[in-house]
Amino acid sequence: MNKVLLLISLIVSAFYAFADSFYYSGDKKIPLKVDEAKIAIICKKGCKFKLPTNSGLNIYQRFSDERVDTYVLEKSEDMRLSTIKKLLSLNQPLFSEAQVNIQPCYTDDAGLELTPSQYIYIKLKTEDDYSKLLQIAEEYNCIIVEKDEFMPLWYTLYISDYGDCNSVEIANEIYETGLFSSSYPALSYDACLISYDLDRNLNRNLSTFYACPDSFYYSGDEKIPLKVDNEKVAILCKKGLS
Repeated sequence: MNKVLLLISLIVSAFYAFADSFYYSGDKKIPLKVDEAKIAIICKKGCKFKLPTNSGLNIYQRFSDERVDTYVLEKSEDMRLSTIKKLLSLNQPLFSEAQVNIQPCYTDDAGLELTPSQYIYIKLKTEDDYSKLLQIAEEYNCIIVEKDEFMPLWYTLYISDYGDCNSVEIANEIYETGLFSSSYPALSYDACLISYDLDRNLNRNLSTFYACPDSFYYSGDEKIPLKVDNEKVAILCKKGLS
């Protein structure tokens, strides 16, 4: 009987492993649809990840920051998570040493491809709530890596546990505690190095683009200030121009 229940549990877990999800923007649930054709492999910085030959997986994009290397892999839509883990873990001790995290990629309602990370953005209700942030960081094996200099209630948390954690789920759980004004995962869009819907500076060492001096954009009802990066400029061309 126990074996039957275990089998049912495993089947259900496999079915829901990459179920469609959502994240909170303020108190609003923003739907996320799992991209069945892609998967994110997030490795601790310096890990030597190798894609096995004849695995049916292809590297679609790679980007890095000072803590992690992220690989977006293309896969067949019917390839299951358990199969991918088995393929990738062959002769790669970094998987058994919990230095790699496998997460689903997503698309939003506009069709943007969204890649997860090991980071979460949290907004305190007041400055006095910092002790609560310390408690949550310890509970979820996170490290507080940044306080936003322009919006001092906002903090960036880095998830140091590379087991089977899912940054989207963790961010949702933290928001649902009711301790903070906002909590949502750092997502980049279209496998680029640009932070999606987010006002933090997660990818400042990668590719930072700001609109114009003293500008801003809206995230929900909140005005998010934008600062010019004087070291970079974006050149936009019509398709086909050389």
